[in-house]
Amino acid sequence: MKIASADVSLFSSFDKHHEIKEEESLKQWVDDRDTLELSDEVKSLSTNELEDIDLDPKLMNIVRILETLMGKKINLPVFKRDDGVSNAPQRQGWGVDYSYSKTEIKTQNLNFSATGNIKLENGDSIDF
Repeated sequence: MKIASADVSLFSSFDKHHEIKEEESLKQWVDDRDTLELSDEVKSLSTNELEDIDLDPKLMNIVRILETLMGKKINLPVFKRDDGVSNAPQRQGWGVDYSYSKTEIKTQNLNFSATGNIKLENGDSIDF
């Protein structure tokens, strides 16, 4: 068996997709009251001591943004541990609801195909 001729066809394709979806929301609420109640511990602090309370810089930025939007000075209370059992949060006074989600989708697709034909000297043909 001798080969008279041969033909080969190759095909490939590659697709890549990268998608990032970010959602962020900031909601605030304020009751009818114009003032915020402070804990006794905070009321006893001087204004210089209020600056010394160790808070996350991101939280301080959010507080400054809310102060600008509301036009009111927000004094942060010192949170005390409450031993009472309460599963449902109650919205009293003012509050902030912040939500952030990030979804990242990466896909890759590779296709490959090969076809061919071999013709022999005796007239036979082989397809693959």
